[in-house]
Amino acid sequence: MEILLAVAIVAVVFFVYRARGKRTKSDEIPGGIEISVQTPPRPSKNAARQRYEQNPALEKLVHPEDPRVEKWVGWNFCARIQVAGIQFKKQNALYAYKKYGVDSDVSLVRDPLNEYDKNAIEVLFGDKSVGFIDREVATMAAKYLSDDMPIRAKYKKGWLSKKGFLELHIQPLMPDATSRKTHGWTATPRKDQN
Repeated sequence: MEILLAVAIVAVVFFVYRARGKRTKSDEIPGGIEISVQTPPRPSKNAARQRYEQNPALEKLVHPEDPRVEKWVGWNFCARIQVAGIQFKKQNALYAYKKYGVDSDVSLVRDPLNEYDKNAIEVLFGDKSVGFIDREVATMAAKYLSDDMPIRAKYKKGWLSKKGFLELHIQPLMPDATSRKTHGWTATPRKDQN
């Protein structure tokens, strides 16, 4: 019985190790077929930010200040939302929680090259990435908002438990109707996104 348990544990460890793609040497599969298992390098955590900094045309999307916009209003399809994925960027999120007050400006950066979601919108407090807008909300933003329209957010509240659980809530913003009309930005469902 103990031998079966030991064999089962070794098998689980082997398959978990292999599933993560850590092996780089060739593995032999039964039947004489040989394959090579190697995982491509992952982009750095600030890869999206670096892409926007390297392209001056997109740099204006990173910063909340935009002289083309007179007034900012809430998105017409969502109100306040919780920032997703902060457990992966906990140090930055904790920094934002401690440093920024209610109604502080927050940058929203579209990340069309994100490997997990082409509609991803990264949330930045200053130059620190703390997470992303929820996937469903980002999909709605891609459907309703012009790709070139500036977006930003206001920090609304944060919560830190004694056990270290952290939440950050923001209110996404877009230019008011006058600014949208002036610059040809849309905030309605687009035919190319249906």
